Amino acid sequence: MYFDYKPKENVKDLFGTDVILKKFKTALLNKNNRLIVIKGLRRTGKTSLLNVVLKESNLNYIKIDVRSTPFFDYFEFITEFKDRLNVLLNDSIIKKIKDKIDSVDMSIGYKDMKTGLKVNIKKDKTITTYLDEINKLYEKKKQQFIIAIDEAHLLKDIKMDYIFASIYDNYPNIKMIFTGSEIGLLNDFLGESNYDAPLYGRLFETIETKKLHQQESYEFLKKGFSQVNIKYDENDLIAVIDNFDGIIGWHTQYGSERINGKTHSEALEKVKSYGAELNKREFENFLKTRKNKQSYIKIMRCVKNNSNSWTEIKYSFSKSGSKITDSQLSLYLSFLVKYGFIEEKNGKYIFTDPLLMLAVK
Repeated sequence: MYFDYKPKENVKDLFGTDVILKKFKTALLNKNNRLIVIKGLRRTGKTSLLNVVLKESNLNYIKIDVRSTPFFDYFEFITEFKDRLNVLLNDSIIKKIKDKIDSVDMSIGYKDMKTGLKVNIKKDKTITTYLDEINKLYEKKKQQFIIAIDEAHLLKDIKMDYIFASIYDNYPNIKMIFTGSEIGLLNDFLGESNYDAPLYGRLFETIETKKLHQQESYEFLKKGFSQVNIKYDENDLIAVIDNFDGIIGWHTQYGSERINGKTHSEALEKVKSYGAELNKREFENFLKTRKNKQSYIKIMRCVKNNSNSWTEIKYSFSKSGSKITDSQLSLYLSFLVKYGFIEEKNGKYIFTDPLLMLAVK
């Protein structure tokens, strides 16, 4: 059902994904593709796409959503990782792994070019042994084991990019899938333009989810209402499309609210209110890590008020007596783009999610 707000598990519940599904499945079954990256704006269906393809692949996998289980250090993540593996592997494999833990002495690591620190898996011999046994097991099966990490770039601060680079280089029967909604940060995590990054130079297949076009939004809503036998007014669909700018997550929630008995107006306002609050929390979490919070807030206000070219934003700072250099403004804008709050189109900065506009005061 299209209007089920939980992440989808079955292909019949996905809308308009035939081409991207085929590309993803092909990449997943190709043993030469060691890393697959799913990128796209927030609430454009990345997790649903990942769930469906993993389920249909009939391959063994673990999936960890970094957003729902924040990890504050390396060992916390590794503990979760091993716990997930324990659930999948049978007792004989687990016993074999445990028997080897005390005797293993293997170091796999990379030197951080900036700090000179060596980060390696030897910090925890058990994870090395797990990876060794899994790689051997799936070599015998002539299959690959899948490690899927939702919002993988959030693990960069605890140096997991070093571990993922180690897995890529040393375990050919283990394939990784990363998703990311903060596309700029994901690109940094992958080292696309930074040769010092641990994952720099590793080949990967990219799958990208996008907003729906207006006609696609219309078809999605129309078919969704048809599935649940709910009557609708054409003007209602137009209002939804105008308010949510092709973000399928908001379209889905609107449909879910209608299923639960709300009128068009009630459902629309509920989604707008919830979406504004969610965007507000996401932006506030971003600000917690920033020194010049007020500068970021001012930039977002400029975008909201359509004074949204680089020159117009700079003028707004000057007019209000706020000091900001050209390089500072460019840096702040680049961070807002990297974190997925705004994007640049035709020389203008705009919100990636229209409901963020409601959150900016």
